[in-house]
Amino acid sequence: MKTTEVYYLRERKKLLVSYEYDFCEYVKKCRHRLEEEEFRAKTCLHYQLCEPLTEIIERVLVLDVFELFIKQFDKELNENRVEGLKSIYQLVVKYPKNLMELSQHFCQYIKNKALESLKSNVDRISNDPIEYITSIIAFYDNSKTILEKCFDSNPLFERQLSNTLSDILSRNAVTERAENCNKSLEFLAKYFDDLLKKKKKNGTNGENSDELIEKALILFRFSPNKDAFKEFHLRLLSFRLIHESSECYDIEKCVVSRLTEFCGTVTADGGKLPPFVIFKRKTMPKGEFPKGIVVSANPKGWMTEEILVHGFKKFGRIEKAHFSNLSHCLYWTQLNLT
Repeated sequence: MKTTEVYYLRERKKLLVSYEYDFCEYVKKCRHRLEEEEFRAKTCLHYQLCEPLTEIIERVLVLDVFELFIKQFDKELNENRVEGLKSIYQLVVKYPKNLMELSQHFCQYIKNKALESLKSNVDRISNDPIEYITSIIAFYDNSKTILEKCFDSNPLFERQLSNTLSDILSRNAVTERAENCNKSLEFLAKYFDDLLKKKKKNGTNGENSDELIEKALILFRFSPNKDAFKEFHLRLLSFRLIHESSECYDIEKCVVSRLTEFCGTVTADGGKLPPFVIFKRKTMPKGEFPKGIVVSANPKGWMTEEILVHGFKKFGRIEKAHFSNLSHCLYWTQLNLT
């Protein structure tokens, strides 16, 4: 084991000198050496030696010089080299701590590029919701493309990207100029309004409306303050309904359903609403029910204000219930109805 370590220390030194100006070749050689050693250990040595030998080679060739990998990773990002990014990822994917560092560098790169672009175009987009949201969507699409091509849509990278997009929406040159951290959400609501109206404006006409709505919904999922968006969206939705300016009421219903889905069941205090089970009958069926759910009966199987208030009170969400507009509560709360 010691001899193997000494051998690969010399090998690493030689490879780093040989590929000083082409670190991607060093990455490829590392993968090749690991594959060779694994095959040799399985065919020529005792099976119990395979894992410790692999760990030695990985530590010497990869982990001990990981700062070089990070440096090259940043370079590959800046030059948008798919193969280089993919090679580094495939070599590092089995090390959770190091993979986390790669994901952080990837998201920092995306964030810097987005903020720089928004800042350079702030005069043009600060008063144009369509152009602003279109720019954010373009950053998301580009990020997803890199994620799929280079990082196999790794869940860790996706979570980090979600947090990054939330940060971008919360604070950028446009929100700072407006001195309003919810400016992005106001613009997003106006973007929805433009898509859902009968007359499209600012270049959205003629494009695939369903695709644009889907991308806007994805941005909403990453929104840092969904309650703020709710106020903007409800106001514009009311105008569309009152003036009968909606392109299609079925699409409006679909959007409301998707927004509700993304809101989930999280309440303002960070807790979660319980599942609501409503039997379509006049009386409750006999028997015991699982704990943690609200069980009720209604002849039509519908949710009512009384059932909803009962569920809130049962799980300590409210002391006094005053639902002057129950539809708003139901709109932003996804309930599991059976």
